[in-house]
Amino acid sequence: MRSTNCWWSSSTPARSDQTTQIATSELRVIMPLENQGLFCGRSEVMGMAAIEGKEVALFPTRVWLFQPDEKLNTSLDRIQDLLLIWLAEEKLDPQSWRSARGCWRLENAHLKPELKEITEHLKIIIKKVCQACGISSDRREFGSWIDVMDTWGSHVCHHHAPNVLSGVFYIAKPEGAGNLILRDPRPARSWHEPSAQALEIPVEAAPGSTIIFPAWLEHYVEASAGNEGRIALSFNVGAELK
Repeated sequence: MRSTNCWWSSSTPARSDQTTQIATSELRVIMPLENQGLFCGRSEVMGMAAIEGKEVALFPTRVWLFQPDEKLNTSLDRIQDLLLIWLAEEKLDPQSWRSARGCWRLENAHLKPELKEITEHLKIIIKKVCQACGISSDRREFGSWIDVMDTWGSHVCHHHAPNVLSGVFYIAKPEGAGNLILRDPRPARSWHEPSAQALEIPVEAAPGSTIIFPAWLEHYVEASAGNEGRIALSFNVGAELK
């Protein structure tokens, strides 16, 4: 697990009534029913009464996508230049870091004063997602890092459990840079969908955009097909601090 810090403290806890619930009435199926219509139209088969029913998505995987902020985007070129200067000062060759292959990494990016604009932007986004999940964003473990990918750099398939949420903020995404690929978390899906492509969803993000997803969701990053790799700030939102 990555090094974590208490990032911020909010005086406004998430509303408890925002917790996702499925009412028992959603699952009610009564058969037979007299004089009732089907959810897809009234029907009687072989003299049987119509049956009432409803389709319910029991186990959806929620992913949150945020468009670039125009004000923040004006700073991305400056931030990218700054990262490349830091990279030159370190005089490091691309390395392997956990799931990453061929990249330079800056740990604890949210503690850098020069990256405060991104940090403040992510605070707002993460608080919104925590509220949507019915959890508090107050006093949680937090870790972040920036990967500057080489032209051949990539990430192998991995997840970020036991954290709660994970996300990526894109600083630079040149044409041909590898996409983030999200894998279908349902193992039984592969029994009916033999094609690997049917189990994976690519995320074609633009600079300044953010994606947040459950930390347990498996994902990877494609190798770049162009002359430049992507630059992204990734982060984990972990457990509440006692």
